Amino acid sequence: MRFETSPGEQAQVDFGSLAYRTADGKERRAWAFVMVLSWSRSMYVEFVSRPTTETFIRCHLNAFAKFGGIPGTCLYDNTKLVVLSRDVTGAPVWNRQFLDLALRLGFDIRLCRPYRAQTKGRVESGIKYVKHNFWPGARFTDLDELNRQVLAWIDTVADVRVHGTTFERPVDRLPVERAHLTPLPGPERLRVPFSVRRSPWGATATYGGSERGTVCPGPGSPDRRFSSKPAATWCRCGPAMSCWPFIPRLRRPVSV
Repeated sequence: MRFETSPGEQAQVDFGSLAYRTADGKERRAWAFVMVLSWSRSMYVEFVSRPTTETFIRCHLNAFAKFGGIPGTCLYDNTKLVVLSRDVTGAPVWNRQFLDLALRLGFDIRLCRPYRAQTKGRVESGIKYVKHNFWPGARFTDLDELNRQVLAWIDTVADVRVHGTTFERPVDRLPVERAHLTPLPGPERLRVPFSVRRSPWGATATYGGSERGTVCPGPGSPDRRFSSKPAATWCRCGPAMSCWPFIPRLRRPVSV
């Protein structure tokens, strides 16, 4: 039985792995981050070299920016990018960096039951569509070029086709769904105070007394603007950079 959602209620998210050969004949893999809005079936795709927590967070922010807002819930399988393990009671042990993002932006995390990936059938179908429709014709020299191509493909092919389930074009349904999405936070909410301490082994960022092993790598970050002396500043990278591990968690329930 198909579960239908209301506009703005849910997005489904997953990674797909795709193989290609370089000019010298070596086989490589690119990872396609795919997010599908469940009601409109509008999709966002971004290719990355590795599915890390930092790229996962960046892809979410880029997807929300493209859609024009944030859905109420995002549905995932049990990837360690979201949930590291289960405790003795079966409750999720969350990836804290990703949980910070969800709480900061105000969307709920929902997990598929283990070994029940078909629960997120919309994004599974989306990944297959990327593999069978876009990927065979893709020719690129780097990921930037590949991502420009896939965004053009979404705008000219994926989102303008008549969907086989809704019998409407995703591009026509997206404005209706966008009206039900939560607006992205403004730049002021994305500014995060932290201090940086350097050592021979690298830089350590501190937020609220808790040390993190990396610092924000973006333009204007303390890693670029300050000497070896400790300094406090504001991160101004905005929603496209990987400074989210430093953002304090807000107290909001998370659905499972």
